[in-house]
Amino acid sequence: MSMYNSFVLFGATGDLAQHKLWPALYWLVAEGQLLDLPFIVCVGRRKMDETAYEKFVKDAVIQSVGSAFTTSIWDSLMRHTRYESGMFEDPELYTRVKSILKEQEAVRGGKSTHYFYLAVPPVHYETILTNLKDAALVGKRTGPTQSQARLLIEKPFGRDLATSEHLENVVSSLFAEEQIYRIDHYLGKQTVQNILALRFANGIVEPTWNNEFIDHVQIQLLEKDGVGSRGAFYDGVGALRDVVQNHMLQMLAFVAMEQPVSFDSMHLREARIQALMALNPIGVNDVPTNVVRGQYKGYTSEPNVARDSQTETFVALKVSLNTPRWHGVPFYLRTGKSMENSVAEISLHYKKPAVCVGPVCLFPEPQVMRNVLAIRISPDHGVGLRLMGKKPGAGLDLETLAMEEMQKPGRSRKAAYERLILDALRGDQTLFADTREVNLSWRFSTQIFEGWTSRQPPLFPYEAHTMGPNASDGLLSTDERSWYLHDR
Repeated sequence: MSMYNSFVLFGATGDLAQHKLWPALYWLVAEGQLLDLPFIVCVGRRKMDETAYEKFVKDAVIQSVGSAFTTSIWDSLMRHTRYESGMFEDPELYTRVKSILKEQEAVRGGKSTHYFYLAVPPVHYETILTNLKDAALVGKRTGPTQSQARLLIEKPFGRDLATSEHLENVVSSLFAEEQIYRIDHYLGKQTVQNILALRFANGIVEPTWNNEFIDHVQIQLLEKDGVGSRGAFYDGVGALRDVVQNHMLQMLAFVAMEQPVSFDSMHLREARIQALMALNPIGVNDVPTNVVRGQYKGYTSEPNVARDSQTETFVALKVSLNTPRWHGVPFYLRTGKSMENSVAEISLHYKKPAVCVGPVCLFPEPQVMRNVLAIRISPDHGVGLRLMGKKPGAGLDLETLAMEEMQKPGRSRKAAYERLILDALRGDQTLFADTREVNLSWRFSTQIFEGWTSRQPPLFPYEAHTMGPNASDGLLSTDERSWYLHDR
């Protein structure tokens, strides 16, 4: 009996589906990555027929892919797509979805691997999962003649450690770990993955990737835009939940992990888990001195944001790891909305050389700057290196030399969602978060929330389109360091 894939996309009229998932599906088909097109059941709360839904997503895809849009490719996708409207709380919706899937199995003469993609706010997760269970659409089933089920679920996975553990209990009661694909799209970005190649394939990098050579590490994820139309969602989440707990801690794990036994799913995830386990917690009493939170001016005037909101749109923090490799090396993390620029970058800052021997100094201390290895994740991709060199002319005055290999955004590198969809279809969980990773991240972040609640540190205002509150500079300046971006 033949097998094929089917997607049931909950939240089919949301921003994620419209602007990320459909363009990703289009490119996968256009570039020959999806030769056997999956059957797609799009489930949304908006009442519209299939013609209206097609126009709804087509406009977004055309805007995304531009002149590369081809009607024949789009039509082939739409021939395998159905739209079904309904409320997620309504059991009849799931009965209709089940009927559509069975009807398609009869047409194709085979069983389908069902991918249930929850592209919805986390508040709907348990409702959808419970109804899928009641409709007998999901379960830990195996066997070549049975319909398989896999779950794709978007972050944030809960609101804190307690809600994350509750959600994991619900999910694990219906799916085995190998059936669960927890999506953090930053893990799907090519440059994050290329950290592995940069580090382990270069003899001048791996031997210096430790506290003997590294002074400190910076991880920054800055967004120029404010919350825009996402105020209702964001005001209940904030920067710590939206970015730090998932994206930034995953990026930290990639940098800090030990060399895995191999790059297969099991060993790579285990290496990330061990790095997160080594994170030193920020105690409640240490939160005011190690964490800075801010809110851009004008945030409380954004649509669907509470006028007295205390939600943070900016977070900077200083963390450390309890491992021989990173002992004594601080990691500085910074993220915010309505910043000066949109950029995501990891930078490793090397210790200064010993230029003074007794009373004799080869170069005056102020001239010597740290070498920096910068890994740019977005908007362009690549690696930059800051070195010191001689200024032209007489004498031995120094200047910085910036070497870089940057690649502008383009089709030569797959977008994150293309890679993640393809990996899920292949059954490759390498770039998806493990249950333990999620819980470790929440355990670390929840202590910060508790510190904010009990110690009530200030929520610093900052002007829109700046680099955040001045207080964040203090995290580094007290250590005689400063924030760095490679091209600023």
